[in-house]
Amino acid sequence: MDNDLSHLPGSVQKLIALIGLPLTLRMVEVFGGTTLYLYRSEACVQKLSSVVGAEAAQKIISFFGNTPVTIATCKNALVTLRNRDILARFDHLTMVEKLSARASVLQIVKDYTPPIHERTIWRVLKKTGQAEPVDPRQQKLF
Repeated sequence: MDNDLSHLPGSVQKLIALIGLPLTLRMVEVFGGTTLYLYRSEACVQKLSSVVGAEAAQKIISFFGNTPVTIATCKNALVTLRNRDILARFDHLTMVEKLSARASVLQIVKDYTPPIHERTIWRVLKKTGQAEPVDPRQQKLF
């Protein structure tokens, strides 16, 4: 997986820079969709420490102070990651395991909990033919 964090919300990018990706993902799992009101009280430190550990909790409280922090649900980012996983899984099943496209899609449906409808997987696969947006900093070859 690449380290491009541009698809993540700004608050989550700040947390990743501050405490790292694994602990940030844990915070999203526990606090996603809520606003944390950080106070330098023992209860606040203890609540945060139970999720990310004492050292990371102190970093977060020191960085944000008493400013409320919105922890995004990262729905779009998770859909992007899911779609990348579907594409990689499909490529593996069709190229390495030599399954047909239909059999591969049916296997992917079974792999996800909760299951994803096969039409959703076909939509994801069809979108791969579209060109990715070009980075304006990229120069043309010719």
